[in-house]
Amino acid sequence: MNNGFQIRFAGVEDVPTIIRQRRAMFEEIRDYDPARLDAMSAAYATWAKELLTRGEYIGWFVVNDTQEIVAGAGMWVQALMPNPNEPTGFRGHVVNVYTEPDYRHQGLARQLMVTVLDWAKSHGITSVTLNASQFGRPLYESLGFEQDNHMIISLLDH
Repeated sequence: MNNGFQIRFAGVEDVPTIIRQRRAMFEEIRDYDPARLDAMSAAYATWAKELLTRGEYIGWFVVNDTQEIVAGAGMWVQALMPNPNEPTGFRGHVVNVYTEPDYRHQGLARQLMVTVLDWAKSHGITSVTLNASQFGRPLYESLGFEQDNHMIISLLDH
């Protein structure tokens, strides 16, 4: 990267930052009940530590020239049944794409996404999914992501 920014991998020691960014992302997307976000954060800490340790979650951060984390993204490498779109049986699912407010509109999320997709391709992952908010959709579409035909039901609401 240029302009004094660098991208580095996230480690287990970065889980608190991953959780802080994840929570901020959800707070900006929708007015969630804080108790629901607290429960998510607690469970996510355990999940992220386990998957980072096993190499099933890969995280990246953009750091500025003082090594302050200013943006982040992650990929959950999911084991699936092999199918025509994932013949290797692995798919990447992008999560936690977040840029600190003072650093937005500088192309950091785009550079993170290019890094994530390059990593996936170099590791034999043949498809990548993500859940896009209205804020991220233009970026993801510009990178070639397309709407898919997934259906979902939230059992929390039923």
